[in-house]
Amino acid sequence: MRAFLAIEIEDKIKDTVIKLIERLSSKGEGISWVKRDQIHLTLFFFEDLKVEDFEKLSLSIDGIAKKTHPFYLEIKGNGFFGRKDSPRVFWLGIEKEVGTLKKMQTEIVESLKSFGYFEDKNFNPHLTIGRNKSGRSQKNVVTTLFDLKDFSLGSFLVNEITLFKSELLKSGALHTPIKKFHLGGKIDAK
Repeated sequence: MRAFLAIEIEDKIKDTVIKLIERLSSKGEGISWVKRDQIHLTLFFFEDLKVEDFEKLSLSIDGIAKKTHPFYLEIKGNGFFGRKDSPRVFWLGIEKEVGTLKKMQTEIVESLKSFGYFEDKNFNPHLTIGRNKSGRSQKNVVTTLFDLKDFSLGSFLVNEITLFKSELLKSGALHTPIKKFHLGGKIDAK
């Protein structure tokens, strides 16, 4: 099955992301904007997660989660992938305890290699908010994002990882949570 490990985003932050998307959607055409229920921070994508690997893989991920203390992330800043004159993906940045996030994600990636699952790209933590499927310029969207480059949507506590099943439907992707892995330890005082 298609699946992915991700950090879910708090509802109040999702609400603000959707307001931003509504503002941006009036600035350009041909962009597929992310729906509210698809806002998450992907840690690892499984093109084809084998059912027979599920239990052993879950134990491995659970072990990593248990030894990782809950931590805070902040949604701050934005940008795009691709050229300025033809951006492919629009995103929001991730800040605060990014070192803890990257360490946990690296441990997950390393553990999954023993099951034959490999990540073919470097981890660049971000929230995808839109994909420019038209190939158009999107100058107005880029300008609006540049004007908002220092904005923050606030911090949230990361205390679990979720494994989602991803089904591609005519109406779009359907993401269904199938297992949660709770982070262990105490929350660092901030």
